[in-house]
Amino acid sequence: MTGCRKSIQCVVGIFVVALLSAAQPPGSSPAPPSAEPGTPLPAPTPPVPANQPPALTPSPTPTPPSIPPLGVPSMPSAQRFVFQIDPKTPVKDLLPVAPKVAPISGPVLTDDLKKVVEVEFQAKPEKVGPEVNLVERTAHQMAKINHMNAKKTDAFMSVLLESRPDLAGMPFAMGDDCRVDGERAKYFTQAVNTVRQALGSGQFPVTTVRSFGGQAGAQGFIDTSIMPAQALQVANSSGLSQQAFRAPQSFWQQYNTLCDQEDAARGRADKEATEHITLARMAWIARASAGSVANSSGLSQQAFRAPQSFWQQYNTLCDQEDAARGRADKEATEHITLARMAALTQMLAPETAEIRLGLVKYLAGVSHIESSKALARMVLFSAEDDVRAAAITALKVRREKDYTDVLVKGLRYPWPAVAKRAAEAITKLERTDLIPNLLAVLDAADPRMPVTKEMGGKTSTVALEMVKVNHHRNCLMCHAPTGSGAPNANAISAEVAIQGQPLPTPAEGYRQSVPELLIRLDVTYLRQDFSALLPVKDAHPWPEMQRFDFFVRARKLTDDEAETYRAQLTPKEAGVLSPYHKAALTALRDLTGKDTAPTADAWRKLLGHTAKSE
Repeated sequence: MTGCRKSIQCVVGIFVVALLSAAQPPGSSPAPPSAEPGTPLPAPTPPVPANQPPALTPSPTPTPPSIPPLGVPSMPSAQRFVFQIDPKTPVKDLLPVAPKVAPISGPVLTDDLKKVVEVEFQAKPEKVGPEVNLVERTAHQMAKINHMNAKKTDAFMSVLLESRPDLAGMPFAMGDDCRVDGERAKYFTQAVNTVRQALGSGQFPVTTVRSFGGQAGAQGFIDTSIMPAQALQVANSSGLSQQAFRAPQSFWQQYNTLCDQEDAARGRADKEATEHITLARMAWIARASAGSVANSSGLSQQAFRAPQSFWQQYNTLCDQEDAARGRADKEATEHITLARMAALTQMLAPETAEIRLGLVKYLAGVSHIESSKALARMVLFSAEDDVRAAAITALKVRREKDYTDVLVKGLRYPWPAVAKRAAEAITKLERTDLIPNLLAVLDAADPRMPVTKEMGGKTSTVALEMVKVNHHRNCLMCHAPTGSGAPNANAISAEVAIQGQPLPTPAEGYRQSVPELLIRLDVTYLRQDFSALLPVKDAHPWPEMQRFDFFVRARKLTDDEAETYRAQLTPKEAGVLSPYHKAALTALRDLTGKDTAPTADAWRKLLGHTAKSE
């Protein structure tokens, strides 16, 4: 078995090197990166860190490299910017350019998440390309944020919210409520690193459907491999055309040469080893040849991770950490438990249903009130029936009081699909004790209906509505730059994503190449209710399917908007029920086996309930 594994490793390395070598034009070498226009500080080129991926060269026995730990730059610092900000600069000039907000025609009346209103930190750049220095522009905005925050904690975010009606009413947290410090930050950093290693490790199979040129429907190839993470990263980010990857003569010349070198270095092999080598080589060539399946599929760049491999890798890493740590005290154990759950639920939010089924299993094995709440949130926000069913099954053996509030709030979430899932879960969990809460839903108006509230000493008309935020384009909406506030040595810092530059792969982790672009992950202003992958037009070089985070905001309405909302949410005919009333009625019928008129009073009379007792 050991000989078989070694043979497979050799074949994988040879195949990857031959593939990448065939993609490189003969006699050419990678062009050095061009300098960004701006005001970089002159500095000598720093040495390549120890964890920098080595250049791919033919080798008969490549070994899958490990992923660099968090906090270690994945590449040397390339540039620095110096911005002189006049203390007398008007506040409006320190804020980002606000996006153009299209008029909202009314509440979302569909389950299609693509129809949900999108909120953004700043206006999208008119152009994305080498001639537009988005790196310097972003670094300048972050310097402005640090300038404002130097006077008062979270001063920038406070002023931003006051000046932006589209952001006002979103669930922003500030001060101590948005910060993780001390031991919690240390353990969360380690937990994030562990998930990243399991997601991006080069030592488990990854099946990838790739398109060339970044366009939806472009031709591509299917690859299932255990190739080193750095080799996969190079192949993914090279931007090479389909023809480059398919240069047949170059590939076969390189492949045969490498095989000959390997055979010569090995010397005379016994019969068993020769059999392993022959079968391994044929298997890998056959897998590469299967690319014709992707050619006609029209699939864009997507990566489907083998769920069992991820969870095996993750559990192994956790076991290794626990063994190295030794016996932890009660406080440390609590920090570790919470940090791991937080990292998993945040980072796996856009992953496949299979991986999130593994998350349900993981949470089911954690005896903690927060794991019960996390399972309840998966019941409400998972789109897949099997994930929700697994989470409900896990909740059946949990203390009901630990997760009840999550389900009850779900009954009035301003997206009807969530209310329906909450009502279904209450039924399947046989929560007859929540019948009063179902009756209260029948009493209440549609939660999306405008209401009058006192806000800031003034009477305003407000509506609850779900909004979405592109996870990659709005880092500064959720996190403060590293230059804001006292540094936290235990916390993670990460480079903001720049449009026009490829997103980092899981193997690459958080980029830290430009200090002026780093944000603090220990400061989080917004925490989403759930996340989903949605298509984005003209996404290249980012993937077509991108992560969006979803929140609920309380937005002030004009009189005309309020009238439009009421008109669209008020039933046009007698007896027509809102989706919230339908969900509550279905749950009541299933829980009691009875039926009556679709009103709260009729059900109270039937069941012997009184409004006072509720």
